Amino acid sequence: MVFAIEPEERLPTPSAEEVRAQLADWKQRITGLFADIRRWAPPDLVTDSSESVEMLEPLMERYGMAAERMPVLAIRRGGDPLLSFVPDALWVLPTRGRVLVEGTTERVKLLDVSEAGAPPHWVIMDRDWWERGDRPFDRDLLNELLARAS
Repeated sequence: MVFAIEPEERLPTPSAEEVRAQLADWKQRITGLFADIRRWAPPDLVTDSSESVEMLEPLMERYGMAAERMPVLAIRRGGDPLLSFVPDALWVLPTRGRVLVEGTTERVKLLDVSEAGAPPHWVIMDRDWWERGDRPFDRDLLNELLARAS
């Protein structure tokens, strides 16, 4: 999704210290999200965060920061993968981060739409998002995604 910002509406560029703080906060929010998913997952499924992805966004590059490894949370039934939650981007306007949900037959993303300093508020963005609006990510929605896993 692309959001247009008029030139006079440009947001100030965060300092290197602010980027580091936002990155640390992002890691904490991902840890919290994954803890919720583990708690909500049905007991017959296995969760695994042994894999990771590299994150290097333009703001990090601007300040010469090294790439960060972010955990990926996989949900499996036996050895068969069902869903993977992949941290995708931190600086995505107007959110505080995006996580891809892989394994469904459609494109699904989780967006943290909370305000800075507030607890995370994860919502789903899927094919019905434009008509339905924000729907909080919770145990019921996780079970719906598991049912839609390809």
